[in-house]
Amino acid sequence: MHVLSLLIVSSTVFAMGDMPEIGRITDKATGNPIANAFVVAKRKGMISMLVDSQTICYHREVTTTDKNGYFHLRAEDTNPKGFSLSRRVISYIIYKKGYETSYPLTKDKISMVLFTGGKRDRLAYLSRIGDAIRCYDQDDISTLPVYEALYNEAATIAEDDEDRFIVITLLRYIEAIKLGERVSWDNWEKRKKKLQCIS
Repeated sequence: MHVLSLLIVSSTVFAMGDMPEIGRITDKATGNPIANAFVVAKRKGMISMLVDSQTICYHREVTTTDKNGYFHLRAEDTNPKGFSLSRRVISYIIYKKGYETSYPLTKDKISMVLFTGGKRDRLAYLSRIGDAIRCYDQDDISTLPVYEALYNEAATIAEDDEDRFIVITLLRYIEAIKLGERVSWDNWEKRKKKLQCIS
């Protein structure tokens, strides 16, 4: 279910053995490379417990594409964090201002198209990307530039309090990294109370 939610946003999932350590992102319409796109790679696997099994997000890597559209990922650790993991997969979440990911994706062909929806559609899209980046509510400094880019785009197109609710939620993700979860939630609650559309 969690993988499906990522696929709906802007991600694709590969079995770990198929993971490309070098990928390229291009504009579907022109074939030109897309530079400075964020690529968030989330690695997951199933860990056996005493009673049942659980899928965990054990590693997340953030990189950007170069001027030729290429991105590079570190080689996979065969024994991550000492866990014995099965069914390991990697999923990509890709973000570039004004674009959305084009489907279907393959491991050697990732393309994007200009976003054609309205402002409300775009804000919802940015919100879903922000949610998808999270690794079971765990964030680190590597994701900060992505959240800041999402926040900056959202802030420029928000027009009313319903829009601004998405903006303050993206800001909460930023503050969680900079200030800690508790402070970020306190600040979010204060900002939320100022919005007229949210009861």
